[in-house]
Amino acid sequence: MGPNFTFKVVTITLAIAAFCGIGNAFAQQKPAGKKDSLLITTPFTGTESRSSKMRQGILDFDPPNLVRTFEYNPATNQYILYERVGNYLYRPPRYLTIEQYLQLKQKEEERNYFRQLAENYAYQSQQPGFIPEINVRSRTFEQIFGSSAINIRPQGTAEMIMAGQINSNQNPLFSTRQRKQFNFNFDQRIQMNVTGSIGDKLKITTNYNTEAQFQFENQIKLDYTGTPDEIIQKVEIGTVSFPLNTTLITGTQACSVSKQN
Repeated sequence: MGPNFTFKVVTITLAIAAFCGIGNAFAQQKPAGKKDSLLITTPFTGTESRSSKMRQGILDFDPPNLVRTFEYNPATNQYILYERVGNYLYRPPRYLTIEQYLQLKQKEEERNYFRQLAENYAYQSQQPGFIPEINVRSRTFEQIFGSSAINIRPQGTAEMIMAGQINSNQNPLFSTRQRKQFNFNFDQRIQMNVTGSIGDKLKITTNYNTEAQFQFENQIKLDYTGTPDEIIQKVEIGTVSFPLNTTLITGTQACSVSKQN
């Protein structure tokens, strides 16, 4: 029992050692003619931007409660950037030169500017109305109309009917082409009210209805009201009231004229 058991133990030990040695030998061998494709240099300099990596999910966005503060060290003439979440540092402090600090502040101001533009556009697009408010960047426009805002609010309905009609007549006196006739039939119904303002001085009012019984029911009015120190105080074009301060000739309450004060 003793020698046989010892012989079996030695045999098993040698088999395990030989197997492990062969495995390590194969594991350490490299395929001939092939190189490792994963080469990482230090420091790593990637070509992709931070925003591109964020869109791909490579980097996570900074937490919303991240607070960045700058401190100036006059001894080293450097700025120290601290990024904290609460009372804890989110990243190690960064030491910046004056040029790096100015570049970082410029990029931060650009991001804030474009973010403000995006928020303004989103706010205007959510306002009621079909056409968002338009701002004209012109000093001359502001001097004429009082401000740079153009606000148009159309309301109403528009309906258009398009149909085709085929007439067939089997009269033998007609030719073959004349026995069948095809005609288009168009019909439209528009009821529209447009109110708007150009700046603070010009007001627009329009009322149009295709089913109106009389033409004077379709009204359009432009009203320009100047400031007290301007030469032109008021201009009205379209359907306006034209009262007269005399009893000999009475005015009218609705007429299509141009009136200027």
